[in-house]
Amino acid sequence: MPFEKIAFIQIEKFNRNNFQIVKCISQRLGSTLYVFLLNIDGNTIVEVEKELKDENIIYHLKSFDDIKSLKSYISKENPDIVILTEEKINPLKHIFTHTPAEKLLKHVENFNIILLQEHEDNIQKALIYVTSKSTDFYIKNSYEFIKKIIGKVTFVYSFYEDAYQVSIKKTHTEEEAEEILEAMFDEKKKDIDNKIKKVLKEEDYRLITILGEPKKDLNLFAKNKGYNFVIISSKVEDKNSFIENLQISLGIFLDKEEE
Repeated sequence: MPFEKIAFIQIEKFNRNNFQIVKCISQRLGSTLYVFLLNIDGNTIVEVEKELKDENIIYHLKSFDDIKSLKSYISKENPDIVILTEEKINPLKHIFTHTPAEKLLKHVENFNIILLQEHEDNIQKALIYVTSKSTDFYIKNSYEFIKKIIGKVTFVYSFYEDAYQVSIKKTHTEEEAEEILEAMFDEKKKDIDNKIKKVLKEEDYRLITILGEPKKDLNLFAKNKGYNFVIISSKVEDKNSFIENLQISLGIFLDKEEE
């Protein structure tokens, strides 16, 4: 799908680091940038508009005093991507409370969403999380976005062996169980690779297969390997845990059948 409209939403304070990313995304996609500001002071609004004009970005800027008006305007403009700042919060506190971005999430679930870590000013290295249930639309959409923003596209699949290990070990020896799991790992990797190839045809990409529970081990893998952005499906199970566990910027892209 074309990314013609990008909405950058800022609530109560304006994140200039993220603003650098958003401008870059807008320019690389050739999109119109919609900047929606809720309870942001007038001086900041003037500075933001001047910066957009100076960089010759096609934009629409609008400020709001209440969340209801903001939600209504988002629906009216129907952006292709909604970008928010995910503020850093104490992990223990995160169990009981949500950031302003997370509170708005349920109202923008019909869009592709990006949650940017507040310190990030550039998307340098990205992963696209894919499973056997990922639709062609999701694979193609995520691929096109990363291709245009970064250039190099890397998919990642997580084989959660613990989900199979218990049942297999009930009927097999330790050695047999390991052989079965290894064969399953290879088969799953092959199936995922074939799925991506079928969608992307001759397009260039890389597939990484890791072991572990996705919502936890995907985060660790990404951090250890220097990735600062990951895209997951809007249909992923336990989405909130992905959001709370990830310490890098996160895309939640629509996963649906072709229109």
